Amino acid sequence: MPRVTVITGYHNRAPVVDRTLSSILAQTHADLELVVFDDASTDGTLAAIERFAAERNDDRLTIRVHRTNQGFVSGLIQAIDATDSEFIAIQGSGDTSLSTRIERQLALLDARPEVGAVGSWYYNVIEGEGIRRLRKPD
Repeated sequence: MPRVTVITGYHNRAPVVDRTLSSILAQTHADLELVVFDDASTDGTLAAIERFAAERNDDRLTIRVHRTNQGFVSGLIQAIDATDSEFIAIQGSGDTSLSTRIERQLALLDARPEVGAVGSWYYNVIEGEGIRRLRKPD
């Protein structure tokens, strides 16, 4: 079992599948699995996920399909229940992670065992409007 399971869920987000999944499979920390769930999309999202998986042919990628819409949180819970990884990372559909995200987060968790969850700064991008704002959560 890989050390980290990255979970991302989609509902009608076909245009953003490639960039999100590519950013996870390009992580410098390669001991991970990527669990992708399609939450009963009707816009071709599942076909986009399956096409991506076929093109990449990466055995770290697992696809879960919900025939009825479960909602993002329920989908996460189901995916978490299906893994035995030491750590779970959540990736928003449409989000792009820097290639060192998982490596850096694991380094912090390893160095500070009292820490139970990590996050990161992020850019909020409003596509089509040219807006890009850096967000720095506490």
